[in-house]
Amino acid sequence: MLDRFLRWFLVFVATIALALPAMAQSPAADSETVWIEVTDSRGRPAPVSLEQLVVREADTAAETVALGELGPENGRVLVWFDEELLAAGTHERAVEALATQAEALTALGRVELVYADPQPELDVRSGDSLVIGERLKSLALRTRGRRALVELRQRTLDELTTAGGAVARATRVRRAIEAEQTLVEEQQRHLLRWAAVDGIGPRLLILVHDGYDVDPLSFYLRFVDEDTTRELVRDGGPQPRLAAIRDQTARSLAALGWTVLALAPEPAEEDDSAATTGDIVDPDATSLDGRFFRPSDVFGDDDDEREVALVDPRGTLETYTDASGGEVVTGAPSLASALARFGERRALIYRSNLSADADLRPLTVETTRDDLQVRTRRWVTRALPAPVVEARLEGLLRGEIPDAGIGVAAALSVDAQTASGGAAGTLEVRVDAFALDDLTAETLEDGQLRVTVAIAVPESAPQIRTEVVPVDGALADWRYRIPLELPADADAVAVLVSDVASGRWGGGLAALVEGALAELNDSLPAPAVIHIVPPDEAVLRGRVTFAARVVDPRVARVDFLLDDSRVERVTEPPWRARVDLGRTPRPHDLEVIAYDSAGVELGRHAVAINAGSGALAVDIVRPTAVRITGPVDVEAELRVPVERRLDRVLFYWNNELVSTRYAPPFRQRVVIPPERPVGYLRVVALLDDGTLAEDVLFMNGPQAAEQVDVNLVELVVVVTDPDGRPVDDLQSEDFRVFERGDEQEIATFSSAGDLPLTLGLAIDSSASMFVKLPLVQQAASRFLASTFGPMDRAFVVDFDSTPRLARGVTSELDRLLRSIGDLEADGRTALWESVVFSLVQLQGVGGRKALVVFSDGADEDDQFPFRSALDVARQMGVPIYLILMKSEPDTGGLSLFGRSFSSRVERLVDAVGGRVFYAKEYDSLDAVYDDIEAELRSQYVLGYYPQSADSRLWREVEVEVDDDNLTPRTLSGYRP
Repeated sequence: MLDRFLRWFLVFVATIALALPAMAQSPAADSETVWIEVTDSRGRPAPVSLEQLVVREADTAAETVALGELGPENGRVLVWFDEELLAAGTHERAVEALATQAEALTALGRVELVYADPQPELDVRSGDSLVIGERLKSLALRTRGRRALVELRQRTLDELTTAGGAVARATRVRRAIEAEQTLVEEQQRHLLRWAAVDGIGPRLLILVHDGYDVDPLSFYLRFVDEDTTRELVRDGGPQPRLAAIRDQTARSLAALGWTVLALAPEPAEEDDSAATTGDIVDPDATSLDGRFFRPSDVFGDDDDEREVALVDPRGTLETYTDASGGEVVTGAPSLASALARFGERRALIYRSNLSADADLRPLTVETTRDDLQVRTRRWVTRALPAPVVEARLEGLLRGEIPDAGIGVAAALSVDAQTASGGAAGTLEVRVDAFALDDLTAETLEDGQLRVTVAIAVPESAPQIRTEVVPVDGALADWRYRIPLELPADADAVAVLVSDVASGRWGGGLAALVEGALAELNDSLPAPAVIHIVPPDEAVLRGRVTFAARVVDPRVARVDFLLDDSRVERVTEPPWRARVDLGRTPRPHDLEVIAYDSAGVELGRHAVAINAGSGALAVDIVRPTAVRITGPVDVEAELRVPVERRLDRVLFYWNNELVSTRYAPPFRQRVVIPPERPVGYLRVVALLDDGTLAEDVLFMNGPQAAEQVDVNLVELVVVVTDPDGRPVDDLQSEDFRVFERGDEQEIATFSSAGDLPLTLGLAIDSSASMFVKLPLVQQAASRFLASTFGPMDRAFVVDFDSTPRLARGVTSELDRLLRSIGDLEADGRTALWESVVFSLVQLQGVGGRKALVVFSDGADEDDQFPFRSALDVARQMGVPIYLILMKSEPDTGGLSLFGRSFSSRVERLVDAVGGRVFYAKEYDSLDAVYDDIEAELRSQYVLGYYPQSADSRLWREVEVEVDDDNLTPRTLSGYRP
């Protein structure tokens, strides 16, 4: 009994040591945990004692510490659907099998369903078996899977039939092999980046894809003649790197602690075996030597589903499972058995002999009993596996900003040219304390950081160097500075920083500081001391509690300011304030300012509230003083549209570029010369699609003390003839604009053909839409496809009981259409809240814009007032086209409730120059969408600067046209 207690206690102590990596000096700091499955000769689970287990790292025996069980509360189950390498049939069978095992999956830990399409996207994360089960059942109804390798091979074979000669055919095959390798390598990097997380519990990776061939050449050699074969294998032929990619990925996943279950395609029926095993060539088939191969040599025998086959996909999957101690499963029965056995595994804790920077090493766990076998992972490392580091660096070099626990600021100054034509410079790296969670902040105190620097060189692998650096004292004072020698063709420097103890990491591209600097201190500003933690809700109204994180012990009070007016002062932690944002969701600026006990400002931070997702915005928040010289810390806040990627941020003094930044924090120290102090600070942000936004702050001149507050009012106008048809050939002089009865001067004018359109599409997916939704999805997809122009953008809102952003503002039509197809019917109809949510997404978007809302007309939104929706619509002035699946209000037979709802709908659209359509039949939806499209193509945008200076009053707006036979529609008014 005492022995059992001591063993349990050792497991408990070792587990705590793993969960709290900050205990770097504790005896368990070098502990490693592996999950083992012990079976007898008949494959049944068997008991084993700690003394009967032997652990070896790279053939060196390691001391075993404890053997026990850990609960599923720390477990993680990752179901990874690789859409590029997946066929629709495999996807369907996999989700059906997984749905039957939802309870078994959640019993092992929190479950994540992730689709790599090709970028990974989290579909759902939950520990609730009902949630996982229902989600998997719904996914089974959809057709997914791109079969990218199969499609690539099919295209190549088609091209081979028309290729001119042996050289041309060999060139096409080489290109195809390179494309296969690139595709697989990219998918493996996505997987490694997602899987490389910290944690102490068991990790199960369920890999869903059809596998790939590590030697694609063996497939193509079946279909080419002898001359082409000789051309292909000349000088060694194409060198497939897929075997190395497979092995590196498999070993890295194992070293990260994952056990892989591969859901392989089910074996085909016997008469179809030729199409799945790769033995697909008839011995008597005619090759290209006889001019062309026969289709039956390439495809299966089923004419309805003829597919090019992979040669040995299962061999690839077995590599992953063998390295991690997992297994290949097919179908629900074998999956259920594998999950049950995984749940019976035990935690073996041993003392590792590896150093903190040791790379992958073989791991062996055996028993001293001949009648028992042990299944576990075969690789281990104390450092991050090199393929994971390379995958992260690859993402950083492409400008991807990680969200992984540590914010990194880095600057590179070039001091001199080298004899080889390159450059010599100095790199400085700092950690942003506000991107650290509490666990990481604790572990970094007197801990270690691993810093990896990669220099990108075109057409070759990046040059990488790594160093483990101690953190002595306060993290805010930590810095890493090294000299760098850059090749002549270097085009970027990426920096990756990870906490050795916890595994948390972050990184980005180093800012390029123009010119040599005697002190690099002038390139990176002092760390900020305060940061607002925004709530999770996308749309905020009413009284909301905001919290600020403070990292400077000198802070004695914090002021909370809403739109430049102080709303609360807090004098002690926790630094929180309850702020009244009003009953309607309006855009606001919230700012916090930290002071010390003497009233000296230590730092500030600001965020935009209800700013929407569709506009790029830049706001210079520091400095606050406009008369200052010498080193000045400049800080900018950015709002980047959903679905877009930030390319870079440029800091200027006058027209001189000071530095370029690629990742937050966007802070830069700029030197304002005392001898020439008058000028302006400018921060410019650019997106990957070329979109640009900037903010300018005048310094030390007469205009620095002035504040201009003149806002352009933009009206979206539609003009119709007596038959209701849109008119699209008017000019600026044909319009007159009145505000509160006073005529305004038209400052800007554009017609539909001059400006891109930003379109919001909100679709009711409540339970009452269950039967109707598929037809609505088809009509909405056709409408979007026909309306969408090359410069247009759109977003999709899915609403039932609550609104959700199904797809953020994007110019990628295929993603929009896919998000419409993914909608599912459930819940009530939150119509008014969804209108407001959709309008907020358009905050800050200029030019033409419109919102199209489809609903079945059920008035179930008793939680959100109609008046709030009307106020926001008036404030935004965006035309709303509301499609209701119900009869016209004047046809009779409607209840009083129905008339009340219809009158509110009419009032809403009239306020913004929109329209309401009543569609009795779904066959009429296309006609409705045609009418909306015609109006959108005929919009005019009129802009004017209002003459009134009173910002408190409601301002009525009226637009007239010279022709009395024409009718203009626009918003009825607005409140500044």
